[in-house]
Amino acid sequence: MMKLLTLLILISLNVFTCELVTSNVIIKLSKNLDDSIIKSSDCDAKTKANFVNAISSIEGTVNARSLFSILDNNSINLKPKKIEVKSLLNFIYSVYDEKSYRVTNLNSITSKTALLLNSINSLKLDCKECKESGFNNFKLTHNTQTIWLSAMFIKATDVVVLKKDFKNLGGSLTSNDVTIKKVFTKNKQNLFFDHKNIEHYKINKFISKGHVLKRYDLTATNLINLGKTVDLIIETDNLALKTKATARQSGSFGSTIELINLKTKKKIMAEVTGPNQATLRL
Repeated sequence: MMKLLTLLILISLNVFTCELVTSNVIIKLSKNLDDSIIKSSDCDAKTKANFVNAISSIEGTVNARSLFSILDNNSINLKPKKIEVKSLLNFIYSVYDEKSYRVTNLNSITSKTALLLNSINSLKLDCKECKESGFNNFKLTHNTQTIWLSAMFIKATDVVVLKKDFKNLGGSLTSNDVTIKKVFTKNKQNLFFDHKNIEHYKINKFISKGHVLKRYDLTATNLINLGKTVDLIIETDNLALKTKATARQSGSFGSTIELINLKTKKKIMAEVTGPNQATLRL
């Protein structure tokens, strides 16, 4: 009986060889963490280093049992028993949806490698300009702490993509020939966005299926010829009037041409918006 009691005491003494205390939530500000993520510990230097390395490679919630398996050591009294580990980038994506934004060139202006929190709800991201693409300075706040950050935010853009190969040079397009996809790009100036009026454009080069349409891939179709009588739509914020006019110029979709209003005989400049149709927006 005495031997059994002694054995149980020895076992109980050897269950935990040391204690390591960290935080409920660890936000990684750097890829390489240091022992500042440990609040207190009487473990040896190797055990603490292994813990820091393990947390550096973890993303998500980990419990003590899983961590023991990673460390190959189940003799640590880990507090708390469950830790939420999240990189700074993934925290930003929890605020700004990863499907809608890409964040690159992320930097933090701090010597800290991590933030230790009791609850992730206490961490706030303050960036008024981050909803638009561009390089932004912004801040993280936690209670009285403020950490300044900088990053490039790229907002997802709807682009027009061909659904099939086009080898018919000068061929017209229809809405059935294209689809809309979201892509992340900083260079939007050459993209073609006017998919609703795709039938008023023609291909001016051979293009393969899956190609993202650029403005220089297409040529607007001529829709009004010189001397033709056309519908002239006069628009204001509240109403639209239709009258007739004579084209003093030929014009392709989206171009501005000179017309003569048949009622007033006045010259006007209007945008070509359809076959034999021009619109004057007041």
